[in-house]
Amino acid sequence: MSIDKTQNGLVFIFTGKEGSAFLSSQQEFYNTLSSSFESLSAQVEFADGLVEDFATELDRVGKTADDGNLYIFRLDGGEVDFLEVKENPDSNQNWIEGILTFAQNYQTTEQENNMYKWGQKVPHTGEFLCVDCGYIIELEEGKTFPICEVCLSGEPDGPSGPEGAFWESV
Repeated sequence: MSIDKTQNGLVFIFTGKEGSAFLSSQQEFYNTLSSSFESLSAQVEFADGLVEDFATELDRVGKTADDGNLYIFRLDGGEVDFLEVKENPDSNQNWIEGILTFAQNYQTTEQENNMYKWGQKVPHTGEFLCVDCGYIIELEEGKTFPICEVCLSGEPDGPSGPEGAFWESV
């Protein structure tokens, strides 16, 4: 892995065996959009497992590193913070466009009609409603808005794709 731990920002790690359908498809998507990540302080890596600091952070939050997953971390002053994992994402979906939107959303505090997007930082601790399915989740300030676990809003093929705003404060 070639992650620059001196660069603050987001780190997206796709895990899997080299040549697997998941890694191959996402690498193809990445090749067309790689330059779009440069201005967003975001790094994308394709790996067969996680390096120590990232695996240690997963252990700290009670998660394990498995093949075929998308892991999202934040680097700040050399410290690694786990943000989210998407387990077994569909290899036919373009997750590169999704994480590009996540990185763009992460950098903005703008909201649309008091609604928030996947990847935006949670402005206050409280309950938030998925406007696509009605699911309510409690989130802590400073965390990131997730993909809805019920209707998958925020996924590339979900009701509201990664660019759509679908969390509302209740």
